[in-house]
Amino acid sequence: MNIAVIIIIIFSTWKWGDWKNWQKYHPTMLFVALANLLYNFIYCKGPLWEIQPGILQNGILTELLYSFIVFPLTALMFLSNLPSSRGKQALHILKYILVYFIFELVFYFSNMIIYRHGWNLSYSFIWNVMMFIVWTVHFKKPLLAYVTSLGVMIIVLSLFPA
Repeated sequence: MNIAVIIIIIFSTWKWGDWKNWQKYHPTMLFVALANLLYNFIYCKGPLWEIQPGILQNGILTELLYSFIVFPLTALMFLSNLPSSRGKQALHILKYILVYFIFELVFYFSNMIIYRHGWNLSYSFIWNVMMFIVWTVHFKKPLLAYVTSLGVMIIVLSLFPA
């Protein structure tokens, strides 16, 4: 399943991503990779959610592939198609939230993702809402996104101690 996700994101980004201007999106691509690596570092002893490696046979490799391929390419595709008007931006963000949630539902019902420490699908949906909003903020105002991310991290750590 993870290999399928990687192939889908590579193909989708190749088709719909703005590769000519990838440098414009690069800071946010690095931001999302760093955020996932930070989550894995903070919750290394007890992750809130864990994607099962499947045929990859290695959880660390799986997380690295998501950190350096899936999430950055999603950011490239997401940001390179971000409309300029607020209403259309909201719909664009909602579309990506729903796509990520649908993938997570597939993972959940195929036992490819495990939740721990009280985390569940509802929290994942909220996480996706926050994630795509913060990515948008980072693209426009990186400093504000760092401050917002710090607040989110404090809230998550207070609700779900590492």
